[in-house]
Amino acid sequence: MPTTTNKYISFALFILFFVVGIVGCSDKQKIKNEDKALLDSLEIILTDQYASNPLEAKQIIIESLPKINDSLNYYILLNKLAICSFYLNQLDSTLYYSNRVMSYLNSLTTLNDEEIDLAIKTTNDMGVIYQIQGNSEAAISYLEQAKDYSLSKDEQKLISIYINLADNYYNQGDFLKTCDYYRKALLITDSLDISTNEHYPIYSGLARLYTDLGNYSEAEQYYQYLENKITEIPPFEKFWFINSRGYYYYLQKEYQTALSWFKQALVITQTQNFKNYESVAETNIGEVFLMMNELDSARVYLEKAFLYYTEENPNPASIYYIKGLLASLYLSENKLAQAEHILNEIQEKEKLNPTYTYNNNKRLEELYRKKGDYSKAYSYKIKNDFYNDSILNWKIQNNILEIDSRYRQDTTILKKNILIKEAEETVDQLKNLNLFLILVGIIIILLFLAVSFYRKRQKEIRLTRQKEVIVHLRMENIRNRVSPHFIFNVLNAVIPSMRQHEELYKPMYLIVQAIRENLLISEKIAIPLKKEIAIVKNYIELLESIGSLKSQVVWQIGNNLSQDTFIPSMCIQIPVENALKYAFDSIENHNLLSINISSIEDFLSITIEDNGCGFNTKTGNEQKGTGNGFKILYKTIELLNEKNSKKIELQIKSRIDPDSSRGTSVSFLIPYNYIYPKL
Repeated sequence: MPTTTNKYISFALFILFFVVGIVGCSDKQKIKNEDKALLDSLEIILTDQYASNPLEAKQIIIESLPKINDSLNYYILLNKLAICSFYLNQLDSTLYYSNRVMSYLNSLTTLNDEEIDLAIKTTNDMGVIYQIQGNSEAAISYLEQAKDYSLSKDEQKLISIYINLADNYYNQGDFLKTCDYYRKALLITDSLDISTNEHYPIYSGLARLYTDLGNYSEAEQYYQYLENKITEIPPFEKFWFINSRGYYYYLQKEYQTALSWFKQALVITQTQNFKNYESVAETNIGEVFLMMNELDSARVYLEKAFLYYTEENPNPASIYYIKGLLASLYLSENKLAQAEHILNEIQEKEKLNPTYTYNNNKRLEELYRKKGDYSKAYSYKIKNDFYNDSILNWKIQNNILEIDSRYRQDTTILKKNILIKEAEETVDQLKNLNLFLILVGIIIILLFLAVSFYRKRQKEIRLTRQKEVIVHLRMENIRNRVSPHFIFNVLNAVIPSMRQHEELYKPMYLIVQAIRENLLISEKIAIPLKKEIAIVKNYIELLESIGSLKSQVVWQIGNNLSQDTFIPSMCIQIPVENALKYAFDSIENHNLLSINISSIEDFLSITIEDNGCGFNTKTGNEQKGTGNGFKILYKTIELLNEKNSKKIELQIKSRIDPDSSRGTSVSFLIPYNYIYPKL
């Protein structure tokens, strides 16, 4: 027992020194933390844009890459660039960026957790790309790497990798490995009690597998389950389920039902912009029409799919398959020369699957029978019989091996249950070690104190930075106004001499008022709403008095809101000033600037809209502006939001469309219980 005690004491001291070391070297993490903050903010922005607007997402990433200083964070962002390229169907660019990431990872001697995560994502992505391109060998190679990385770190990440491996082995006709990987993925989802969303691609894959094995009763069970959940299945997985369901009916020669399912799959690809898979659905529809002897319809779909695969996505397996279907089409039309040309061409290609060879031999048998060359027709019939027997035997063997695989999976589960039971017994023994529990308690307290100290230190650093930025913004605000104190004093000395000139006195008086009010608010982070409204109205009146107001200004202020609510200073003035200065090229009757202030639940809503030239995303201002005002406003709100759980939301939209109205909309949502710093 003394030996065990010494071990626990040594362990506790090690943890203590380790925690102190982390706190001491926290400054070294500054650069990484800044990069991480940028990556986190980009992730929030990009999450919904990968699929909906990948081009804009890609541009944002390209502009952000030069701002990253840490190598790992740079390649994490490069991986996101590869994802955008994938959604843009730029598969070569996707592989280019992914290869750069892998070159970086391969140059490292050892990988930490973040680097392993990046390696898993990248190798899995590359496997998917090669799978789409029909290169199953390369796809499996990268997916096996992703599997090896995941085995040492995160079992849950193995689910998608196993599913991708199963899909690729299916494409190769290796049904045993297909079943094995689907079962492994299903075992993890069941053992970890993961959401049923992970089950959909597994069940869809198993249903397709049993369909190919001719075990329709087993396949039907999976299909029925998925049909009951069809409204919950994500679009991508829904496409593959519906496509497999059509294949199920096609093999049973229920062509009308199969056609209905394939057409549903096509609708999904078109609404979701799944360009790669639109051609898969078109190929299947064309094949069904061919079986139904509706040759014109078959030609339309097959030629469209063939054009895509030869021009946009040269996938050897898909081209091989569609050429065989086109040969069948020519045979049905008695165009024997065209059919013979295609069949001879694909006969020279590598045979991708025994089923493909069997189908092409049947086509060659029909060709030579129609040409009257019965000797050759008979030779292909003999080959057909051989392949038919081979395929049947192959399916039977795979059925037997699949059953064996299932029993092996059940054995694995049993072994895991035994290990869990042994682990529970070990935990019961450890509960009797009071000293160990005491040491664990001490370690937890030390960790808590260390984390509290670290957080407090980081909080002080952030507060200091906030103060520095705010001071900088204030100084920039003062400099931009060219020494307003001096101008204010000069105008105050001059203005009394103008009282006898009313046309000069009023504008000068309004100018002095505007300068005085800006001086008063320049030291304040927030001011009451009524004060901001008064300042803006004074500014508008000044422009009107000197004849430089180019638009009609309309105020809409809700009756039930409190004008004593504090808002960030200049949040109305800056958008209004920008609009009046830059939005309108000339004085016209239809120029309109509207300011709408209302209450929406727990928020004060402020919207400034104009029908001018629109917002320039490059400068961050109206088309002719410099963007300085909005930069100051953005920075101020960003700093203020750090201290509040409910954030101020600032949104700027531009409508630049020849077929609709033009202009800019600037809107704020300000929580009523917002807390402003006292500086």
